[in-house]
Amino acid sequence: MNTAAQVYNDIIKSGKVTRGSIGIRFTPSDSDQARANLKVAGAKEGVFVVEVTPGGPSEKAGMKEGDVITAINGKPVIHGNQLISTVTSTPLGSSLNITVERDSKRHDLKVVVADLAQIFPEQYGNGREESTKSGEPTTVKFGMQIQNLTEQQAERLGVKQKGGVQVMSVEPRFFLPMTSACKLAT
Repeated sequence: MNTAAQVYNDIIKSGKVTRGSIGIRFTPSDSDQARANLKVAGAKEGVFVVEVTPGGPSEKAGMKEGDVITAINGKPVIHGNQLISTVTSTPLGSSLNITVERDSKRHDLKVVVADLAQIFPEQYGNGREESTKSGEPTTVKFGMQIQNLTEQQAERLGVKQKGGVQVMSVEPRFFLPMTSACKLAT
């Protein structure tokens, strides 16, 4: 399912957008640092874990800093974008079977997906639920501004049903492949 469809379905189903997380940070797969980390870890490919959130799902499952994620549910993971896509599209509370390499040994971990905004509130959570009752655009937790759809807007857009929201803007960094050299979270 593509991101736009998932966001739409989340808004219709629960009135808000939630994204999954396993509570780790990693460097982008195409960075020199990631390639160096993989080499030191003795892995040919995968996602090098630079930080495991204390008390987060990955720590609870036994993941450690320096692990290299090589597969999720038996499917190879080569790039961080694959990891992000799989984790964020997995329903909260669902388990993922994550294979990691550590000290040249394979470890299979069962990690329960949690809410990204709760694991990384300083980066992805706004700390409170915001309302769209005023008609003013509201920032949703994941880089979108929405507002209630007025009857005039619905008519202009050809929307027949009553109610709903209109996406006013989307921050590209939340939905496009991430390639900068910063640490990424999932």
